Amino acid sequence: DFVDGGHKKRSDGVLVGLPIGPELKMEPYFVAPSFGSHNNRNISVYAGQTAYLDCRVRNLGAKRVSWVRHKGVTILAVGTTTFTSDERISSRYNDDNGRFSLKIKNVAPKDTGTYECQISTKPTKVWFVHLNVLNAKANILGEKTVLVEINSELNLTCVVEASIQNLNKDLEIKWFKDD
Repeated sequence: DFVDGGHKKRSDGVLVGLPIGPELKMEPYFVAPSFGSHNNRNISVYAGQTAYLDCRVRNLGAKRVSWVRHKGVTILAVGTTTFTSDERISSRYNDDNGRFSLKIKNVAPKDTGTYECQISTKPTKVWFVHLNVLNAKANILGEKTVLVEINSELNLTCVVEASIQNLNKDLEIKWFKDD
Protein backbone atom coordinates (compact mmCIF):
# COMPACT_ATOMS: atom_id res chain seq x y z
CA ASP A 1 0.00 0.00 0.00
CA PHE A 2 1.12 3.58 -0.59
CA VAL A 3 -0.24 7.12 -0.21
CA ASP A 4 -0.89 9.33 -3.24
CA GLY A 5 -2.26 12.84 -2.77
CA GLY A 6 -3.51 11.99 0.72
CA HIS A 7 -5.41 8.88 -0.47
CA LYS A 8 -4.29 5.40 0.46
CA LYS A 9 -3.82 3.18 -2.61
CA ARG A 10 -3.08 -0.49 -3.08
CA SER A 11 -0.25 -1.55 -5.35
CA ASP A 12 -1.81 -4.89 -6.32
CA GLY A 13 -4.57 -3.67 -8.63
CA VAL A 14 -6.36 -0.54 -9.73
CA LEU A 15 -8.00 2.01 -7.45
CA VAL A 16 -11.06 3.56 -9.05
CA GLY A 17 -13.89 5.83 -7.93
CA LEU A 18 -17.45 4.98 -6.93
CA PRO A 19 -20.09 7.79 -6.85
CA ILE A 20 -21.50 8.41 -3.34
CA GLY A 21 -23.73 10.95 -1.64
CA PRO A 22 -25.90 13.75 -3.05
CA GLU A 23 -22.88 15.62 -4.48
CA LEU A 24 -21.71 12.49 -6.35
CA LYS A 25 -18.26 12.52 -4.80
CA MET A 26 -16.02 9.67 -5.83
CA GLU A 27 -15.30 7.11 -3.11
CA PRO A 28 -12.26 5.02 -4.02
CA TYR A 29 -12.50 1.24 -4.21
CA PHE A 30 -10.12 -1.49 -5.33
CA VAL A 31 -10.44 -3.64 -8.49
CA ALA A 32 -8.21 -6.72 -8.62
CA PRO A 33 -6.45 -7.78 -11.83
CA SER A 34 -8.31 -10.40 -13.86
CA PHE A 35 -8.23 -12.12 -17.24
CA GLY A 36 -10.34 -10.79 -20.10
CA SER A 37 -13.24 -12.75 -21.53
CA HIS A 38 -11.83 -12.98 -25.07
CA ASN A 39 -8.93 -15.31 -24.34
CA ASN A 40 -8.58 -18.55 -26.30
CA ARG A 41 -7.59 -21.70 -24.46
CA ASN A 42 -6.64 -23.72 -27.56
CA ILE A 43 -4.56 -22.55 -30.51
CA SER A 44 -3.81 -24.75 -33.53
CA VAL A 45 -1.30 -23.80 -36.24
CA TYR A 46 0.63 -25.68 -38.88
CA ALA A 47 4.34 -26.41 -38.52
CA GLY A 48 6.40 -23.58 -40.00
CA GLN A 49 3.81 -20.89 -39.29
CA THR A 50 3.75 -18.24 -36.55
CA ALA A 51 1.68 -18.84 -33.42
CA TYR A 52 0.22 -15.99 -31.37
CA LEU A 53 -0.80 -16.91 -27.83
CA ASP A 54 -2.91 -14.06 -26.46
CA CYS A 55 -3.76 -13.17 -22.89
CA ARG A 56 -5.96 -10.17 -22.13
CA VAL A 57 -5.67 -8.71 -18.66
CA ARG A 58 -7.84 -6.09 -16.97
CA ASN A 59 -6.89 -3.81 -14.06
CA LEU A 60 -3.25 -4.90 -14.00
CA GLY A 61 -2.06 -1.97 -11.90
CA ALA A 62 1.53 -2.51 -10.71
CA LYS A 63 1.40 -6.28 -11.23
CA ARG A 64 3.32 -8.14 -13.94
CA VAL A 65 2.26 -10.63 -16.60
CA SER A 66 4.54 -13.59 -17.37
CA TRP A 67 4.51 -16.34 -19.97
CA VAL A 68 5.66 -19.75 -18.74
CA ARG A 69 6.06 -23.03 -20.64
CA HIS A 70 4.21 -25.60 -18.53
CA LYS A 71 6.63 -28.37 -19.57
CA GLY A 72 9.70 -27.92 -17.39
CA VAL A 73 8.31 -24.67 -15.92
CA THR A 74 10.38 -22.43 -18.19
CA ILE A 75 9.88 -18.65 -17.88
CA LEU A 76 9.67 -17.34 -21.44
CA ALA A 77 8.78 -13.68 -20.85
CA VAL A 78 7.87 -11.13 -18.20
CA GLY A 79 5.93 -8.22 -19.64
CA THR A 80 7.59 -7.51 -22.99
CA THR A 81 11.01 -8.79 -21.91
CA THR A 82 11.91 -12.23 -23.25
CA PHE A 83 13.88 -14.63 -21.03
CA THR A 84 14.74 -17.40 -23.48
CA SER A 85 17.62 -17.94 -25.87
CA ASP A 86 15.13 -19.19 -28.47
CA GLU A 87 15.09 -16.32 -30.99
CA ARG A 88 11.76 -17.51 -32.42
CA ILE A 89 9.99 -16.37 -29.23
CA SER A 90 9.05 -12.79 -28.39
CA SER A 91 6.49 -11.02 -26.23
CA ARG A 92 4.51 -7.88 -26.91
CA TYR A 93 1.82 -5.80 -25.23
CA ASN A 94 -1.07 -3.82 -26.72
CA ASP A 95 -2.08 -1.07 -24.29
CA ASP A 96 -5.35 -0.39 -26.16
CA ASN A 97 -6.90 -3.73 -25.22
CA GLY A 98 -4.64 -5.03 -22.43
CA ARG A 99 -3.44 -7.93 -24.58
CA PHE A 100 -0.13 -9.64 -23.87
CA SER A 101 0.95 -11.86 -26.79
CA LEU A 102 3.57 -14.56 -26.90
CA LYS A 103 4.76 -14.88 -30.51
CA ILE A 104 6.44 -18.11 -31.62
CA LYS A 105 7.83 -18.02 -35.17
CA ASN A 106 8.36 -21.11 -37.30
CA VAL A 107 6.56 -23.44 -34.87
CA ALA A 108 7.56 -27.09 -34.75
CA PRO A 109 5.92 -30.15 -33.18
CA LYS A 110 8.24 -29.69 -30.16
CA ASP A 111 6.36 -26.44 -29.39
CA THR A 112 3.10 -28.34 -28.83
CA GLY A 113 2.05 -28.10 -25.20
CA THR A 114 0.55 -25.97 -22.47
CA TYR A 115 1.64 -22.39 -21.85
CA GLU A 116 0.68 -20.25 -18.85
CA CYS A 117 -0.15 -16.57 -18.79
CA GLN A 118 0.42 -15.54 -15.16
CA ILE A 119 -0.51 -12.41 -13.22
CA SER A 120 1.85 -11.78 -10.29
CA THR A 121 -0.88 -11.65 -7.64
CA LYS A 122 -0.81 -13.64 -4.40
CA PRO A 123 -1.81 -16.32 -5.10
CA THR A 124 -0.71 -16.20 -8.74
CA LYS A 125 -3.57 -16.04 -11.25
CA VAL A 126 -3.03 -18.37 -14.21
CA TRP A 127 -4.64 -18.68 -17.67
CA PHE A 128 -3.70 -21.84 -19.56
CA VAL A 129 -3.29 -21.84 -23.34
CA HIS A 130 -2.67 -25.10 -25.22
CA LEU A 131 -0.72 -24.87 -28.47
CA ASN A 132 -1.21 -27.68 -30.97
CA VAL A 133 1.24 -27.77 -33.88
CA LEU A 134 -0.26 -29.60 -36.86
CA ASN A 135 1.55 -31.37 -39.63
CA ALA A 136 -0.17 -31.24 -42.99
CA LYS A 137 0.38 -34.30 -45.16
CA ALA A 138 0.91 -33.85 -48.88
CA ASN A 139 1.00 -36.60 -51.51
CA ILE A 140 1.46 -36.44 -55.27
CA LEU A 141 -1.00 -38.80 -56.92
CA GLY A 142 0.16 -41.39 -59.41
CA GLU A 143 3.43 -43.21 -60.02
CA LYS A 144 6.67 -42.04 -58.38
CA THR A 145 8.44 -42.02 -61.75
CA VAL A 146 6.74 -40.73 -64.90
CA LEU A 147 8.29 -40.67 -68.38
CA VAL A 148 7.24 -37.82 -70.69
CA GLU A 149 8.35 -36.67 -74.11
CA ILE A 150 10.23 -33.38 -74.51
CA ASN A 151 7.89 -30.38 -74.87
CA SER A 152 4.86 -32.40 -73.75
CA GLU A 153 2.57 -31.54 -70.85
CA LEU A 154 2.70 -33.16 -67.44
CA ASN A 155 -0.18 -32.81 -65.00
CA LEU A 156 0.68 -33.40 -61.32
CA THR A 157 -1.97 -33.52 -58.61
CA CYS A 158 -1.04 -32.81 -55.00
CA VAL A 159 -3.49 -33.86 -52.29
CA VAL A 160 -3.12 -32.13 -48.92
CA GLU A 161 -4.68 -33.73 -45.87
CA ALA A 162 -5.49 -31.22 -43.14
CA SER A 163 -8.34 -30.52 -40.77
CA ILE A 164 -10.59 -27.87 -42.36
CA GLN A 165 -11.33 -26.11 -39.05
CA ASN A 166 -7.58 -25.63 -38.54
CA LEU A 167 -6.84 -24.57 -42.11
CA ASN A 168 -5.03 -21.25 -42.05
CA LYS A 169 -4.96 -18.75 -44.90
CA ASP A 170 -1.15 -18.62 -44.58
CA LEU A 171 -0.78 -22.30 -45.53
CA GLU A 172 1.42 -22.58 -48.63
CA ILE A 173 2.05 -25.42 -51.04
CA LYS A 174 5.48 -25.27 -52.68
CA TRP A 175 6.67 -27.46 -55.52
CA PHE A 176 10.32 -28.53 -55.74
CA LYS A 177 12.18 -30.40 -58.46
CA ASP A 178 15.03 -32.83 -57.67
CA ASP A 179 14.86 -32.30 -53.90
